[in-house]
Amino acid sequence: MILFIFLCTLMVLLALWLVLPPLFRSAKDAKPENARTANLLVYQDQLRELQGDLESGLLTQAQYDQDKEEIERRLLEDVGDEKTRGATKAITTRKLAYVVAILIPVTALVLYVLVGSPKSLESQTAPPALQRP
Repeated sequence: MILFIFLCTLMVLLALWLVLPPLFRSAKDAKPENARTANLLVYQDQLRELQGDLESGLLTQAQYDQDKEEIERRLLEDVGDEKTRGATKAITTRKLAYVVAILIPVTALVLYVLVGSPKSLESQTAPPALQRP
């Protein structure tokens, strides 16, 4: 029985070891500068393409202005106020990590109590008697 409890504890700890570290990572570890730089490059590329379409005559000036305004709006939504969003996300992620850290062992215990059979773990002290004909 002790071996079974030890193995169950070991498996729960392994599950927590795999699940919790990504949830406890801080927003500083996420490297938002790289994502922000990539987003800026994408928007700059879109604006260059839009300018090229205007110069080649594919777009009218009104269409160009409308599309440029749309790209600038998306850029502001995507890049604007990163610090506030990062702090809120870090708090939510940390709360989720605590919930998961408690929920995995509790769920394992409840499932074992409901579905498991503790009597099957007890070792039989004497082998069953052999029947003689």
